[in-house]
Amino acid sequence: MAGYTPVGIGGNSPQGVGLVRTDYNFLGAQTLNGFSVLQPDVDPQLTKRYGYQDDIISMFEKLGLSRRVTNSTIYRHYEEERLRPPVVMDTDAGGSVGATVAIPILASNQFDISQESPYIGAGTTTAVVPRKGDVGFFSNNVEAVVTDVAADGSTFDATPTQAGEAIPAITSGDEFVITSSVANEASTFSDRGSFSSRVIYYQNNVQIFTERHEISRSALGEQTWIEFDGRFGRGMYWYYYDMHRTYQRHKHSFAHGCAFGKDITNTVLAGISGFEQAKKTKGLVPTIQASGINEAYTAGAMTLVDLENVLDDLTEQSAANEYMLLCSQGFRKDINKLVREGDGVDFDQANRASVIFAQFNGGVQAVDFDVDQFKHLGYTLNVKTQRAFSDPTQLGAIDVYDNFTIGMPMGEVNIYEELGGDYVSTPAMQVVYKGTGPEGGDRSLEDYVQTPKETGKDNMVHVMVTEGGIETNAINHCFTMTGS
Repeated sequence: MAGYTPVGIGGNSPQGVGLVRTDYNFLGAQTLNGFSVLQPDVDPQLTKRYGYQDDIISMFEKLGLSRRVTNSTIYRHYEEERLRPPVVMDTDAGGSVGATVAIPILASNQFDISQESPYIGAGTTTAVVPRKGDVGFFSNNVEAVVTDVAADGSTFDATPTQAGEAIPAITSGDEFVITSSVANEASTFSDRGSFSSRVIYYQNNVQIFTERHEISRSALGEQTWIEFDGRFGRGMYWYYYDMHRTYQRHKHSFAHGCAFGKDITNTVLAGISGFEQAKKTKGLVPTIQASGINEAYTAGAMTLVDLENVLDDLTEQSAANEYMLLCSQGFRKDINKLVREGDGVDFDQANRASVIFAQFNGGVQAVDFDVDQFKHLGYTLNVKTQRAFSDPTQLGAIDVYDNFTIGMPMGEVNIYEELGGDYVSTPAMQVVYKGTGPEGGDRSLEDYVQTPKETGKDNMVHVMVTEGGIETNAINHCFTMTGS
């Protein structure tokens, strides 16, 4: 019938088409229902507005991270102590000129060695650093001889070697440095006693890191406008994208755990269902904070002394001479400000040029306000900004990392081996992966997809598992600096 319009076609009136010019507005408003029929120009390339977000991974790569495999959940390594450890003393008033003084040994420097397996008993032996006949110095350059050590290890007697000198007043924590020894002619040496060097060990755990993504079979076949690179293919399907993102999250999880994670010390967690056997690896930063060199400074007002404190400590530890500073943007600003403006005390820039102009072939002048490398007191420090410290969804949300750096020796740590007479090297830091036993290989990455047949549901599951942790060597050669 004339003028009849079927229900559901949008209410267009055919008799009106010939009366209106076919322009863009007509097409949109009448024929195309708001342009929805027109095909948009969609760029198939996904824009990475935050880059590849792999800065925490690149931080490890810059350190030349090595790896090894263990077939144990717990791994250790041993490091030697000082050849001649000093005696740590407790508070004492000192003595008069030439007098012998019984000096208390700090309780924490007395070692009670219990009688343990394979022997049976309850005996305890107290071991201390000084021995009768040791010669050493107090901090004021007074030389003294250890003439006796108390049987219970609580005190030692010291007598000055020089006429007119006295044992000085001592503050708790002061050290008596042993440099030599002395004995009588025809001595039996029976009072000398023996001394055993100590070794210390570092222990850590492998941690199980997991990531999982699940998608229904219906969603698996949903096509997009964008072409994605996936773990198992490339195409215009969402699953390819989410598989790759799952992999990235898994890598980040492992890197963050190894760099900043803390080992579990709260026993309450073991009583929560699902976490009874949970274990964590102690990360690089907590390890340095516990056993390395740590320097605090005032954010925005770094001084040359702040740097020198760290370098002095490195020298005491016989550390390497070239370091990489993996730092936040705030720390780099503080370094640059110190170099450009000085600190007004030890480093005064007021009397020298702060900006250097370089002209190339008569062209424009370039001004470089940045500091990539600086040298001081025989050390070369290379500054590398890590964006991971400024990520507002990660470390950037934690105040302590606003002005922060990790100082790591570049390359490997040299260790002198007496027997071979040559230097051998050990990595300053390495990743330890759990081995798979008789199967061979390791659990650095187990990456698999479960099909509907395996899951028993109409879906697919993408699972990733890594079991590993971090191991540090000579952590006394590493440092952190924190501005607050």
